[in-house]
Amino acid sequence: MSYCSTAELVSATGATYDAAVLQALIDRADRQITARLNAARVTGSGDAIKEASLSLSISMLLTRMRMDGTKPASLSMGGLSMSDNIDQAIRELESRAWELVQDHIAYSSPSRRYYVARSDR
Repeated sequence: MSYCSTAELVSATGATYDAAVLQALIDRADRQITARLNAARVTGSGDAIKEASLSLSISMLLTRMRMDGTKPASLSMGGLSMSDNIDQAIRELESRAWELVQDHIAYSSPSRRYYVARSDR
């Protein structure tokens, strides 16, 4: 089961790729999130993990669009020039996703309490 859905990814981005491509991007993002959660011995669910999955999926979608030429960093047509900082957007999305995962891990990890025996008795 995915942390986010293809419908949510389309709603957030307006992507026109077919559902199989979008699901593959979501699955890849979810595997990375699950790996971090497993390393921390924490299970994942809830809004933070869903948002992390969506952010990572969007960053992977932007990477895909940049690599297949759908979303170039700059475009010039008939004397009109436009540019986007796609790499910065990808970095920010990934950074935000990992912050959310870390927050979830911090919240879900059991508090570590140690019993300290009194020595004055």
